[in-house]
Amino acid sequence: MAIMHLSVPITRRDSAESGNEAAFDGRYLVFDMRKQCGARLRIGSWEQGLELFHEDPVTGEWLLDDIDPGFTFGVDPKYRDDPVQRFLATIPADLFAVLGQFHWRQVVLLRAVRYDRRSLDLVQSNPTLAWLAADYAAEQGMTPAQCAALLNSRRRAICAAAGGPETDGAVRIIGRIMYHEYNHEKLWMLRQLVRSHGMLESLRNCRYIPGDFLRQILTAEGFTQSAIMRNEPHAVAQLFTSCDTAYDLLQLWKDALRVAAAIDIPDRLRRLQACRTSEELTRRHDEWTRLMNEAQVDERAETFMKRYGTATFPRPPIEGTEDIVPITTAHMLAAEGSAMEHCVASYCDNVMAGVCYIYRVLKPERATLEIVLSRDRLTIGQFKLRRNHDPSKETADHVRAWLADATTKKKTEAVKTTGEDERCAGDDEIPAMEAHA
Repeated sequence: MAIMHLSVPITRRDSAESGNEAAFDGRYLVFDMRKQCGARLRIGSWEQGLELFHEDPVTGEWLLDDIDPGFTFGVDPKYRDDPVQRFLATIPADLFAVLGQFHWRQVVLLRAVRYDRRSLDLVQSNPTLAWLAADYAAEQGMTPAQCAALLNSRRRAICAAAGGPETDGAVRIIGRIMYHEYNHEKLWMLRQLVRSHGMLESLRNCRYIPGDFLRQILTAEGFTQSAIMRNEPHAVAQLFTSCDTAYDLLQLWKDALRVAAAIDIPDRLRRLQACRTSEELTRRHDEWTRLMNEAQVDERAETFMKRYGTATFPRPPIEGTEDIVPITTAHMLAAEGSAMEHCVASYCDNVMAGVCYIYRVLKPERATLEIVLSRDRLTIGQFKLRRNHDPSKETADHVRAWLADATTKKKTEAVKTTGEDERCAGDDEIPAMEAHA
């Protein structure tokens, strides 16, 4: 019987994360997973080799099963007497302190290290490469002994098994990729990176690579070759301590390139890559934005007219109000950038391409709002006051309420229109939308 990958976080018997009853008799931890995969599962204690079994639903017999079920165990001292915590107490604490960080392929690594403790050397020195090895072992259906042998093999060979180049350079790059959380989604992105040899090579000059933001870093043109990413590891890590700081940095990079392209700055990528700090990047961005906004509004609108044959934008995705006004022409967008002293004027092409739409917010504070358009929803993108300052909570709440009300109204109108005249279906289809901030 093939047990599906569950990726279930488990800290106690009936935790909110798992919702699965468990029992531990000192030898085996048993889970009732019939809702998830149609069977009860059990895993042996450390002394029992962490062997995995599933129960035959007809005979009730426990059958050995080497397929990784995706369990993620977590220590929680508040529930010391819980079955899951008593099971975890059988695992040496020093080992789990290292292996507990892996939220995916955790059991695979635990079993390999139990078989041969030398496997822990790779986990401690190059955890990301060890993670790739565990994933490869699980995909290939390897036994704990075979997985341990892989973890103890030459590192270049492990890299090649994971689909990467069989080189010391590739091993070093992978060793610089660090995660706060080794979960399933991040492993998927890591696989794509390693198998794309050119993309992996683009990271060769980075001394520290925040794995949690790999996708965003790789899609920011030229960022991996920037002086910022060649800084000391602790300096780079500090820039990516949270989603907010990482997003702001990478958005600033993309905006600076967009502005530079709009006013035809020569050698713009190289000049951005020379910035060693986020402060330098901000100054370069602001300098180019000032140059763009100093140009005559009429001149920029005329340039847009020549490119597209019109200075009028497509119809806004949702109507505005007295306080939130859609910017419907290139002239209005250029004027907004000049008035607010930021780079929104460089978004003309994105608006015409249907990537986003820009609104002028008048109350409670004067701000500029980007609504990002996707196939099935609208979301709040960048939302800034003059000179890129952040809006107050009152202003943010006002905009969220407007977007939620407007999208609800659109959904209602779409249902009515579909019911009244199905001949129009597809001609002016309004996708399902939801408000996100």
